Amino acid sequence: AALYGNRSASALMPGRHEDVIADCRRAVALDSEYIKGYHRCAKASMATGDFETTIAMYRQCLLREKGNKVFHKEKNAAELAAERLMRGEKHLGTGKFAEAVTCCEQVLRVCPAAKRVKLMHVNALNGAGQSDAAFKKCTELLRDAPRDAELLSLRARCLYLQGDFEKAITHLKH
Repeated sequence: AALYGNRSASALMPGRHEDVIADCRRAVALDSEYIKGYHRCAKASMATGDFETTIAMYRQCLLREKGNKVFHKEKNAAELAAERLMRGEKHLGTGKFAEAVTCCEQVLRVCPAAKRVKLMHVNALNGAGQSDAAFKKCTELLRDAPRDAELLSLRARCLYLQGDFEKAITHLKH
């Protein structure tokens, strides 16, 4: 368990969240009392915006250390971020784009690797008439995933909203 736990700690710093989660799951499968495994899994899951796993892992931490204020604080932060995300989704669905942008930005402060939230943020920016900012965000995201069809489509939408119809169509063709 310690081997996987230590390896997960080294992966947490450079942002290899999926590796951290996998190693932590292995560690706690080998030793169900290995609290660092639950905690690191919770932190990595939070970074990716997986609130269900995050909260479940903090519950496991609190079962083992009921009075740990850090675990309580971090679990509460995850619950708040999940609530903000739901509020942002609601705002996006009802056309309240500026409010959706604010919710996404709040969530991204604590979940910097949450792709779903990043995509929602781009959609909210587009809806709020901030297609230049949305285009910039898409371009940043495409550096990490240059063939991501959803991102390419979103970037084409940004170009369309910016009034560059030819580039939008060309973008979709490639």
